[in-house]
Amino acid sequence: MKKNIIFYLLLVSNIIFGQDSPYKGFLPPRLSTIQRDAITSPPPGLMIYNTTINCMENWNASRWVSKCSGIVSLNCLDATHNGTLTSGTSASGVSSVISYTGGNGGSHNGQIVTSTGVTGLTATLLAGNFANGNGTLTYTITGTPSSAGTASFAINIGGQTCILTRTVTEPAGAITTLDCAGATNNGTLTSGTIASGVSSVISYTGGNGGSHSGQVVTSTGVTGLTATLLAGNFANGNGTLTYTITGTPSGAGNATFAINIGGQICNITIIVASGQPPAVTSPDINCNGWSFSNFGTFNGSVSGHTISATVTNVAGTTVGPSASIRKCNSTETYFMSNPYSFNSPNNEVRTMRVKFNKNVSNVRLNVSSFSTSAYLTVTLKRNGVIINPTVTSSACATAYSPSSRRIVSMVSVGFRPDSYNFGGQWFDEIEITGSKTVLNESYQASLVEFCVGAVEL
Repeated sequence: MKKNIIFYLLLVSNIIFGQDSPYKGFLPPRLSTIQRDAITSPPPGLMIYNTTINCMENWNASRWVSKCSGIVSLNCLDATHNGTLTSGTSASGVSSVISYTGGNGGSHNGQIVTSTGVTGLTATLLAGNFANGNGTLTYTITGTPSSAGTASFAINIGGQTCILTRTVTEPAGAITTLDCAGATNNGTLTSGTIASGVSSVISYTGGNGGSHSGQVVTSTGVTGLTATLLAGNFANGNGTLTYTITGTPSGAGNATFAINIGGQICNITIIVASGQPPAVTSPDINCNGWSFSNFGTFNGSVSGHTISATVTNVAGTTVGPSASIRKCNSTETYFMSNPYSFNSPNNEVRTMRVKFNKNVSNVRLNVSSFSTSAYLTVTLKRNGVIINPTVTSSACATAYSPSSRRIVSMVSVGFRPDSYNFGGQWFDEIEITGSKTVLNESYQASLVEFCVGAVEL
């Protein structure tokens, strides 16, 4: 049977060729992908039916474009992320690989999508072809993120959509200098007392605005303390860091913390005070602390802690003479080397004052007198206020009177030294006045030695 095919020109201005049939279609050249790719220099607009992927394709002057490309699913949630994104830093080597299923082997034009949330980024998928079945798409991310947070990209390819998200972090925090030596310490630390309201504020320069993870550091020297800096961000430029001090210091002295933050290191040192004065000790004629003998200012050390004393002759006190004194209830002698002398044969009042630069306690006085009528008035002060100490004395000494603050020397067993220990409280000043009860006694002298046993830090 003979078939007639009729071609005609439609009298329509924008169509130059057409075919009209109620039951027939247009059949373009049918080629496999291999046959298609063998075409030499295809002209733009060339159309074929690709039998490999069962889709119409046309050449767009640079590649074959499928008319029926597509995929069944697109998995942004489990995308593989390469590289990192940092606020304010140009992205480099950053990409996200998204898997898909049901690819039909068709071509796609790629995609360029800008970020939302954290702006400043662009995700680019180059044009290409889907696999037949499952495959992946690689979006390259470029640009400079405007801030830290989450950057979102609306992916739309092959008839499927999903949201790709990338985390943008703060830049690694860094500073140029850290001034531990000039730190401001707030609150006080006392041995054996839980720290409360104690902190150290350290200034820095050259902050880059980046984040830091904070720091927790334990003390050395005096142990039992912890300095904690919470995570946060450095300022852009100069700023401060506040370390909160907690815990219970194990003793008195210096608590040191090794600070290491933002690429800088230094040590902060906080003094831990002694707290309550040490227990009052029984007097020992031999000095196990710090002693001095003259007028002026003297520096010394008690248990490794420095101290100074300014000794003033207020009225008529002298130094010396040295004397060998018989010990209490013993035939042995004790040598008093250049003691302070309160000699007043004509009823003169003799006074001396010792002012310490720190609070002291357990200060021992060795006292000897050559007169039964001689007595000493010992006044202790802290910040100019008279305090009442706890006083212990040697076996041969007379009791100290808190009301009169007097020491009365008894010499019935010879010119022995009487030892008194003043403790129970901290004090920073001792004033001693020598006098006597018998007027116009031909000779009278009281000798005094000092020994400092404890210092408050």
